[in-house]
Amino acid sequence: MPVCPSCDVASEAGALACPTCGLAVELFDPVRQVVGVPRSDPRYAEQVGALIEALGNLALPATPEGGAGPSNGGSTAAEPPEPVPEDLRIHEVPLPPPVAPEIDVARRRIADYLDLAGRTGLDGISLDPVTRERVQVDDLATLDAIERDLFVRVSAGLTDRYESLLPRRTALASFGPTEGIDARLAAGRGHLEAGELAASGERLVEASDALTAAETEWAPVRTLLIEARTLAEGVRRFGGDPAGALGPLQEGERHAKAGERAPAENLLTTATIGLWALLNPLLTRDLAGRVAALKELKAGGVEVGPVMTEMLAFNRAVKERRYADAIAAYQRAGSALRTIAPPDPPDPAGPRI
Repeated sequence: MPVCPSCDVASEAGALACPTCGLAVELFDPVRQVVGVPRSDPRYAEQVGALIEALGNLALPATPEGGAGPSNGGSTAAEPPEPVPEDLRIHEVPLPPPVAPEIDVARRRIADYLDLAGRTGLDGISLDPVTRERVQVDDLATLDAIERDLFVRVSAGLTDRYESLLPRRTALASFGPTEGIDARLAAGRGHLEAGELAASGERLVEASDALTAAETEWAPVRTLLIEARTLAEGVRRFGGDPAGALGPLQEGERHAKAGERAPAENLLTTATIGLWALLNPLLTRDLAGRVAALKELKAGGVEVGPVMTEMLAFNRAVKERRYADAIAAYQRAGSALRTIAPPDPPDPAGPRI
């Protein structure tokens, strides 16, 4: 019985796909050849780790050329952003505290607001020389006016800081878990709406630090998702069907959303290799036409250097398993070729990258 190279699970005779991850049986051998060892081998994790590292050393892929989406199913290359949960939206404007009962209390509040602005990195919140002198005046009304002005400025700065974290949280939610971050953001929002600026600032600093750590930890998953979606789109644009490798892609996304990074990376690596195995023969067919066109153009005295530069970049990326980089280079080569070649009649086999 065929054994899935990703899950190490045997499929029944005649089965079309792995019962666990959905990888097409016809892709078992191509994936196994790239990984080199079965999952039961102790070296499997090391080999997949090396692949993840290789696949991660790439720039974000360029937007595929061409107009509308594929004709044989929806696109996986661009997923809509996750909506911001309602409980993370700011609904109330914070109100300043009551007038301080004593001059010393008012001065302490002013000092606390200035200290909070410094600790949370809110730029531009300070007192000019004239206002600093007014703080020394024993007049409660004057101190209250200064305090209220600082409250408004600090609360506005914290609101901006909070809203600047939401796009990062939304981006992370598309490929990784955000539960702990959401809890800190919700607490920061709650304290902010209640006018508890110090507590809000602390929670927002924690949320920012947690976001940075999560973005770093989950960067390989994000890269693999982009890689796999780009390859799936490439298969479609060459007239192929990526369905045989979409099972591991969907399972990898599910594990990522559940916070299970290791299985997510493993499945997404499998999806990427499987999708490349589907795309490779389609590219080979198209490549033959490009080579013939380049030879003809060169024989006619046309400068083909820019196209060759991108084709060499494509070749290097393929050898290094940087598949999204390979697609991007192939796209650029196609654009360069179209600028120097006469237009061709429509290809009945479908659009090209």
